[in-house]
Amino acid sequence: MISFSTVVPPELPLSPSREIQILSPDPFLLSCFAEGFPIPEIIWISTLSNGSPVIYNSSTPLPDGRNVVISMEQGSYSITSNFSISSTIAGETGNYTCRASNILGDINSNFSVVSVLGKF
Repeated sequence: MISFSTVVPPELPLSPSREIQILSPDPFLLSCFAEGFPIPEIIWISTLSNGSPVIYNSSTPLPDGRNVVISMEQGSYSITSNFSISSTIAGETGNYTCRASNILGDINSNFSVVSVLGKF
């Protein structure tokens, strides 16, 4: 018996593009939904205002000991990833990217630019 599996490259059907303004030290949350088969893996990347790229995973510490929280929820052919920082600082201003990858390739969602403003 021969069996076939259909493979589907990753897609980001909900890819909003927007600027988010946050008052420091408020939290922020970004969400990314990807579809594909095999189910895509998601990583988060930011390019901070100083030009430094940072690749985040669930154990990436922030410079002052705070943590990034990345949660995943997997469906049959999809995955949702939430990226959150509980207390922001001005150094976290930058472009945030969700990258979904599987064996057929990867796709980026450059959907959030975060401006961390100080409270006055």
